[in-house]
Amino acid sequence: MASNVGQGNVTGQTTKVPAREMEGPCAGPARRGSRRGDRDRLYAGSPTTSTSLIQLPKPGHIRLGHRLLVATVDDAVRQSDPKLADDLMKVSADAGFDAVLVSSMWEPGAQAPSAQERLTLGNVVRAADAEGMQVFVFVWHGLSGTTPRTVRARHEFAAYTAALARAFPQIREVVSPHIQVIGGALAPRGSDRPGTKRDTHSPTRFIEDLGAAYRASHRSKPIMDAFSIHPYMRTSKLPPTDTHAASTTITIGDYPKLAELLAEAFTGTPQRGPDLPIYYTEFGVQTRIPAADRGAYTNLQSPSAADAVDPQTQARYYREALELAACQPTVRGLFVFHTFDEPDLAGWQSGLYYANQKPKPSLPAFRKSAAQARAASLTHCSGVTFVQKK
Repeated sequence: MASNVGQGNVTGQTTKVPAREMEGPCAGPARRGSRRGDRDRLYAGSPTTSTSLIQLPKPGHIRLGHRLLVATVDDAVRQSDPKLADDLMKVSADAGFDAVLVSSMWEPGAQAPSAQERLTLGNVVRAADAEGMQVFVFVWHGLSGTTPRTVRARHEFAAYTAALARAFPQIREVVSPHIQVIGGALAPRGSDRPGTKRDTHSPTRFIEDLGAAYRASHRSKPIMDAFSIHPYMRTSKLPPTDTHAASTTITIGDYPKLAELLAEAFTGTPQRGPDLPIYYTEFGVQTRIPAADRGAYTNLQSPSAADAVDPQTQARYYREALELAACQPTVRGLFVFHTFDEPDLAGWQSGLYYANQKPKPSLPAFRKSAAQARAASLTHCSGVTFVQKK
């Protein structure tokens, strides 16, 4: 399970809304008096300076990257027909994924999943187990209008999540002697400007505010076992190696900033900060759709995929994202947003298969990268970045 403590999400990972549509993790007024400018100057320098709260590997020493979980985020496998769930899960496993993340949406008033929801998730669990894949469940509330802001709504949301966990003891990431709660699920950017039509919270400011709220609560126990963020680039044309030292944006290349923020937010509290495991739970690179395959899509005039790249670039960017993650000490996994493209071109076309389930030319290279990431043989590292091949 994972939780989004800012929005009320309490399990798994990822919303269906990609980061380009939801710029921040939650709506609300920005906290005044931030030291963001000083912090960004710190990140622009060495992450191991004496003012830093963490000690990251220094450049120069070459080492192998560590093992990663490589997962897909795709509700396509949520099927009431068990055979269809089996077939789609097999395709995800063949693509190179060793885990799948699906959603379960809480509705106000509900305190347990419906019979239909239990049936659907049961098919997901059985299909994944047959392929040897882990299952992550992301419990969410839809968009911000249904955020559980009252005490009663939060109790209902918690009851729903607990009932889901009890219903599926097969999901070891949810029901175990130590239930894993993954918090955050933050978007990579946000405006931090209240009073607009899109009051979005940047991940930098959100982590600051989360730490402040946690300290003010005087809790004696941690609120999460791991942390997640959706590190989409501004457009699919930008490589994951780009960084944002002078802004509040956080993507994969900004790992030193993220690690420092978590350390500062929670150091000295029961919630561990410097060694908090991190999951990149949504990352996608959109590809252009060939004319021969456009018949499987709708809303063909949509401008939403204007940033799409060719499949070769998608494969390279996915590998670079995995290579970066494998060199970042506390990162445990990367979740690709979709096995299959969304058929509506106003949605997200970042899968390894087109909407007609035809494999993209990027699939063989991705499959190889995923296998190497699982085997901890993907790349060599210097500091917190991978060593470029000559």
